[in-house]
Amino acid sequence: DLADHLDDAYAHINQAMPLALTFDSINLYNLTAERFMGEQAWPVLTAGTLASDTSLPPQTAALVRFTTNTLRSQGRKFLPPFGEVHNDGDDGLTAAGITAIGLWAADFVANAIGFDWEAAWGNYNRVADSWAPWVTALINTYFATQRRRRKGVGQ
Repeated sequence: DLADHLDDAYAHINQAMPLALTFDSINLYNLTAERFMGEQAWPVLTAGTLASDTSLPPQTAALVRFTTNTLRSQGRKFLPPFGEVHNDGDDGLTAAGITAIGLWAADFVANAIGFDWEAAWGNYNRVADSWAPWVTALINTYFATQRRRRKGVGQ
């Protein structure tokens, strides 16, 4: 069920990612128990869909920040590389790119619901053993830099 939820969310931004980007597998970890739960292939998505577009440089990424109701707790997600067509020419996202990211982010502010379970996305602090659910998403309209990002390494 979680893989389906991720697949549905990433389908919103799939049209912004180059064909060279592939969806290989989903790894699931139980952070509170500190154990690996398993790996599976993406249910539907296999690659980006921009066949004729080149991607932005590896360190350039769209950034979404997720706020919580806990002081000093914020989630951040750097998205996979977007195609150059989503750069407005001034290092910012196009309106179409912002709309797609907004739909993607809405899937992570809302709870993931399975057959007999419901889960909230959020921040887990191992030291404090605390959980802070995400309540809103803020989309940076300018591309951010994610250091250490390299081609062929998990995005």
